[in-house]
Amino acid sequence: MVLTWHPILELTEVVAEAARAEEDGRPVWSRGDALRTRIGEEAAADYLRRLSLAA
Repeated sequence: MVLTWHPILELTEVVAEAARAEEDGRPVWSRGDALRTRIGEEAAADYLRRLSLAA
């Protein structure tokens, strides 16, 4: 499940949605998730590979 910010939401609504999302298990984040969602798996893998080379 991807949670997105919507400026009209009240903080209590955000907290309630987070609690509902956790009913399915705690959300898990991995480096590159946002990239995979926006530009695809291959581009995210390429970015993460270049990032690891720069470190």
